[in-house]
Amino acid sequence: MDRILPEVYSDNLSLTSANLPDSLLSIDYEAFYNCSNLSWVNISEGFSYIGEKAFYDVSGTIYVEKGTADPNWDADCNNGFNGTIVYGLGTNWEYVNGVSTLIA
Repeated sequence: MDRILPEVYSDNLSLTSANLPDSLLSIDYEAFYNCSNLSWVNISEGFSYIGEKAFYDVSGTIYVEKGTADPNWDADCNNGFNGTIVYGLGTNWEYVNGVSTLIA
């Protein structure tokens, strides 16, 4: 799987976590829209795009692995996203002033 289609998991309240495959390149608009019980998402290396409102009404944590190119986040990607985005790998997570960064 290299792409998550638009609205494919929208309104899925039973979805609590998502460990996305290494082959994933993009998440289309509203893919996880209103998945309010989604507490964490792991995005693997090589990922490049997140569409508009992909994580609307999600308040969990999105982990983006070390080595991932700076993803092309749609301008409205974070619209309605209330969680935390963490960049790093394994134990190399760091939070600075409420923003997560990679420890080199």
